[in-house]
Amino acid sequence: VFKKRVVKFVNGSNIGTVVVGQDGDEFPSKILYKPTGVFVHDCETLYVADAGGSRIQKFLKGSTDGITVTGDYQEGSNVTQFKQPWSIKVDQYNNMYIVDTFNGRIHKWGPNDNAGVTIIGGNGFG
Repeated sequence: VFKKRVVKFVNGSNIGTVVVGQDGDEFPSKILYKPTGVFVHDCETLYVADAGGSRIQKFLKGSTDGITVTGDYQEGSNVTQFKQPWSIKVDQYNNMYIVDTFNGRIHKWGPNDNAGVTIIGGNGFG
């Protein structure tokens, strides 16, 4: 059984603390369907690539309620959709760089953008 959550481990410890994705949550903002990549931004904001939900979730420090930054549970290849987003990085300007696995692309999203821009790839998987 897979646990659909993000766990934080303190250096040198083998005991983790669940940060987001608690078991039994009923609210979509708290549920992760297949978390595959995480990125912790400077100000301790957590970004999660949720491949099973075809979306990127953002969690503010101390919150278990996610904000869907992009994606919509529907797999697709248009500029607002993903097919298994696998990992994410955020730069100093708050631009997100998302590895969109089965669309074979890296997608860039600016902090105020309504759609992403393919900067590498984009011809599908393979």
